[in-house]
Amino acid sequence: MDSELYYIYTSTFLVIILLLFSLKQKLNYFDKCYSYSGIIITIFFILSLLFELKIFIFTCHVSLVIFIMILSFIIENKIIIITNLTVITMIVVSWMLYNECPISKYEDITVAEYLLPHIRALRILISIVFIYLLLKLCKPIIKKYIK
Repeated sequence: MDSELYYIYTSTFLVIILLLFSLKQKLNYFDKCYSYSGIIITIFFILSLLFELKIFIFTCHVSLVIFIMILSFIIENKIIIITNLTVITMIVVSWMLYNECPISKYEDITVAEYLLPHIRALRILISIVFIYLLLKLCKPIIKKYIK
């Protein structure tokens, strides 16, 4: 197994573990749906990689972008917020290590082809989401010291 594939499998198993851990807590309806959907998509993603189902890899890849970049603004649970911060960090690290998204290697039509012309905007969006989630996670601490 090459290092990119190992990195992808390790990362996705970490995401599943964190999302399963979030289900042990009291969640609002949206967070519960978010966790279950995330687990299902991640399992589909792993199976798609194992069986080289490229259309499913692409679908899961797009779903990841939607989950992280859009739905992150709605979640409330701290474990899910930590999960999304972890995923964003893993995405950034993988781009730094491999100079491309490692997932695009396993797709026919890559998400990168659509997003590459807008890479600067994507980096800004990733940074905004990361900072927003970090502030949301630290909100109780920030409130304590601002008073």
